[in-house]
Order: sequence, then C-alpha cells, then structure tokens
Amino acid sequence: MKEFIVGTNDAGQRLDRWLAKTLPLLPAPLAQKYIRLKRVKLNGRGAKRDVRLVQGDLLQLYINDEFFDRPTPENAFLSLYQPKLNILYEDEHILLVDKRPGLVVHPDETERVNTLITHIQAYLYQKKEWSPYQEGAFAPALCNRIDRNTGGIVIAAKNAETLRIINQKIRDREIDKRYLCITVGTPRPPQGEVSCFLLKDEKKKGLFSDKNGNAYIIMYSTVMVVIVATLLAVAALSLQSRQYANELNEKKQSILSSLSAQGENYDAFIKGYVLDADGNELEGEDVFELLKDLQGAFDDGKFPVFEAADGRVVIPVTGMGLWGPVWGYIALEKDMDTVAGIIMAHKGETPGLGAEIATPKYQAQFVGKKIFKGDEFVSVKLRKGGAQDPEHEVDAISGGTKTSDGVTAMLYNSMEHYLPLLEAKRKAAVEQVVFAPVRDESNEENVGNNE
Repeated sequence: MKEFIVGTNDAGQRLDRWLAKTLPLLPAPLAQKYIRLKRVKLNGRGAKRDVRLVQGDLLQLYINDEFFDRPTPENAFLSLYQPKLNILYEDEHILLVDKRPGLVVHPDETERVNTLITHIQAYLYQKKEWSPYQEGAFAPALCNRIDRNTGGIVIAAKNAETLRIINQKIRDREIDKRYLCITVGTPRPPQGEVSCFLLKDEKKKGLFSDKNGNAYIIMYSTVMVVIVATLLAVAALSLQSRQYANELNEKKQSILSSLSAQGENYDAFIKGYVLDADGNELEGEDVFELLKDLQGAFDDGKFPVFEAADGRVVIPVTGMGLWGPVWGYIALEKDMDTVAGIIMAHKGETPGLGAEIATPKYQAQFVGKKIFKGDEFVSVKLRKGGAQDPEHEVDAISGGTKTSDGVTAMLYNSMEHYLPLLEAKRKAAVEQVVFAPVRDESNEENVGNNE
C-alpha cells in the first residue's frame, strides 16, 4: 500500500484522472475496477471515480508495486489491459501468432506500446506464466520478425532454452519461410529467380529497388494469374451486401435467442443503444458496427447494449478461450441480477471439450444464476470440479479448463463495463417497489373479501 497527500497542484482534479496521471502504467479499465473495489481509498474510505480531490486529502492505493514504476519499453506490457493476439498454436514452450499487417513487432520511434512483443508479454504476464519481477534475466522474445506492412506467422519463445533452439533451427535453414505477394502483371516465366538490389527505407517502412542496397536472389512461383484474382474480386464485391445482411440477421437472432424470444420481431422488440463509461447514452453510434470489434469498442469507452420491450437487457461479451476468441450475449432479467439466458460462440475451441460452450445444453446451466452477491458484482464463475456456490457458479467444462477460465474472465470483464447501467436500473426497480401506490379499499370491498 502506498499513501499520497493531495497538494495544491492536484486539488480540484477528479480521482480517476489523478490516478491516470500518477500511475501511467495502470490501464484505464483496471483503474476503474480498482476504484470500484475500494482498492483506492480517499481519507480511509472508498470513493466514486468522479469525486474532486481537496488539498490535504489522504489517498491510499492498494495496487501492485509494478504499476508505480515509470514507463519504459521494458514495462510497456503493464499498460495493456486486454492483449489482442490471434494465437494459432500454444504450448509450454512457444506461441505461434498471426501478425496482422500494420502492427510492428518491436517498439520503434513511432510506436512503443502497441507492438506484437508487448501484447505477447502482457498476455503471458496476465496468465501468470511470466513475470520480469521474478525471473529477471529472460523476457519472452520473438524468434523471427516480419515487417510492419507484412502479415504472417511469428514464433515467440516463452523461455531461454526454446529461444536458443528455434534460433539455431532458423540459422540452419530447418525452418522454411515463404511469402505470398501481389505483382503488377503476370510474371514470365511462371517460375524462376530474380536478382536485385534492395534498400530498406526507414521513413517509408519498406524495401525499395536501389543499387546501393543489399543483393537479393528471390525465387518465385506463380500461384494465381490476374484474371482469376479479378474474377474473385468481382464475386466478393457482388456478395458483400448479401453477406452483411446475413451477418446482421445472425446477430439479431442471437440476441433474441439469449432472451428465449426467437418468435419476436427484432426491430419491434429490441432497442439497441450505446453507453459511455458513466452509463450515459451516446448519440450517433451504430451498435452493430461496434460489435464488429467489441473489444476495440470497449477500449474506446463505447458499450453497446440491447434492451427488450419487457425491460430485460442483453449485454454483448467478448474474451479469449484456449485457441482463439470467444464471444456471445448474456441476457438479464428486469432485476438486473438474474441471468435470463446466454448465447456463446467460439473461433476454434476443441470439439467435445472447450467447444461445449456453444451447446444449448451447457448454456442452459447459466439460466437463473445471479451476478450480484448483495450489492457486490461477482458475475458468474465456471468452477473446475463443480459449482460450490450454486447461485453464482456453474460447472466448468470437463477437460476444458483454459476455455472455462476464459469464459469466466469474459463474463466478468465484459459485464463490469455496464455496472453504472445495471446499478441505476436496480436502484430504480427497488424504488418502484418501495414507492408503489397502495390501492384503498372501501368497507364494502373488505366485507366482500372477508365473505
């Protein structure tokens, strides 16, 4: 625990903004979580995020020591609350990650935080598989690199021995690297070699033909001619609107299914809107556009929600399973506490194990569970070995521990963003019951009822 006394220069600031300035490594969503959990105390008590500080106030921070460090390239991973990785394969030694074009693999002069290695380190740190504060000498490292504008598979080593082995195999040419590229026109002949000089331009971030550059011999083989590529492009464009309509309808049906309201007309029964971090409605936002990158929307402070005509709400959720993304919709009854239903899907969980999250039988276990314990938000947990708290837990998937842990984290982290909305609606529901009008009965009615 660390203590701070608010000085003249900090007086008048909001608590959350003071925290962001004081601990720049602490991700904003995690900071909000710590404030809600009262791990940030103002004059010995919990406080709201928007409270204004007064000179002389005592702030006590029950936060891990590493977040008090000054930002450096070595600790940049701490500022990533939810790493974004497309993991193709993982075991105790290596990670195979699909790097998207536009993402740099290591920090450079243009980007120090949003890099592939930073996301990998944040991912392993949050899984508690690696900590620089325990191991000191070794940090997870990349065995191969790909240029910023190139996409493809990158190998990451989790330990020093694996890094040495993979690097040696690359030097010995035991690992074959191949690239696909688009050419202007059709190469003649269809297979061959090209000798050229290429120079790397650091400003333009690319390789360009230059006699002052290094000599390269490029072996190529034509795999697709221009006319086929053109035909494929035309087909994709002609089907684009139909594909979007199908995806939109699928999302609407999933939302209705989470409410067990498949027979309802979505447009008549559901109202979709977007909230900010304080639970206020944002104007001019398209809920379905935000669903295309829900985690990105969360990071931007935009939270889509769907409200049924009967008062129930549906919250979209997103997270990571063992092999890739998991996502879905969880519906809550009007009390904003009881689970009305859930729909979950995945990209590549193991059939018969983690993939069970997408089956109606498994999803039925969530119905009736509570996400609050008194006034404390606890979400719903998937517990290995069987639920011990029947009101707030379900059985984890047998043989699917990693997926179960991912779903637990998905539900908690996603629904946590909506606490301002849920708490406001819960309060309104209580007030409605407390202040409900009592109908006066006449003496004649009382006599009639007694008879």
